[in-house]
Amino acid sequence: MEAYIDELIPTLSQLNYADQTFLPFYVCCAVRKFFFFLDPNRSGKIKILDILLSDFIDEILEVILITI
Repeated sequence: MEAYIDELIPTLSQLNYADQTFLPFYVCCAVRKFFFFLDPNRSGKIKILDILLSDFIDEILEVILITI
């Protein structure tokens, strides 16, 4: 999940001017949000289908589409 969010960062124009030391914190917060809401049993695992059906992935993709 961290790798996926990290790969999205160059496409997020809102983060183009962010300090490079901030980006690992951003990735950590984004991943934690996914796991907090989609892994209620705290198993450390999330089903891909749950990610795709969640509103969180829509939020990230919406930010990308707005910047294109």
